[in-house]
Amino acid sequence: LRKFVNTALAETWKEKIEVLDARALAARREAYGFLSAPAAIRLVVFGADTQDDRIEVTFLGYGDDEEVWVLRHE
Repeated sequence: LRKFVNTALAETWKEKIEVLDARALAARREAYGFLSAPAAIRLVVFGADTQDDRIEVTFLGYGDDEEVWVLRHE
């Protein structure tokens, strides 16, 4: 669509950006422990990133309708 607007219509493309309210997002947090994760989780995955002085590991829980929970980050 951007290419069409720029080349065919000779108009400048204007990107629409959705801005999230950090306070509203923080208010939606749910308290749960690693072993008491939400029952809606269907798949648990983790990823690790090596740094010069540490390894960062994040566990994510995936549910239906693209819902994701951060279960643990160390």
